[in-house]
Amino acid sequence: MPKAKPTPIFLVPYQRYFDFQGRSRRWEFWGFYFFVLGVSLGLIATALATCHVFNLPLVCAMAALMLAVFWLASAIPMVAATVRRLHDADYSGFWIFVECVPLIGWLVLVIMLLLPPAVRVNAPGLTDKDAKAGINRFGPPPKI
Repeated sequence: MPKAKPTPIFLVPYQRYFDFQGRSRRWEFWGFYFFVLGVSLGLIATALATCHVFNLPLVCAMAALMLAVFWLASAIPMVAATVRRLHDADYSGFWIFVECVPLIGWLVLVIMLLLPPAVRVNAPGLTDKDAKAGINRFGPPPKI
């Protein structure tokens, strides 16, 4: 039986669509973030070029519709990946709401998402052996 090809790391959040448990590495989160950003910018450029440069309103409308569908399909995986990334840095997923703070909230969240994986040695219920294995209160480190 042939081996299945592994999923590219930046597409893993689509496989873990509603998974708000566990942890995600920085590479998984940022790879997915830049994948969504790249596809979005490509669709926006297509929509703008077909509307204003080539004057093709039907193609422009299709590109705008594809962008809306893509954003809707990527919204939940983006939130779930952000929550798992916060878990990897040993923060509660509710810290995602810090983004609602005007002016600096997004910056605080980006800094939290850039932090390396964290393990608190004195965390309740965790032993020194758990800390050495990289286990924090949200579970073991991701295998990917």
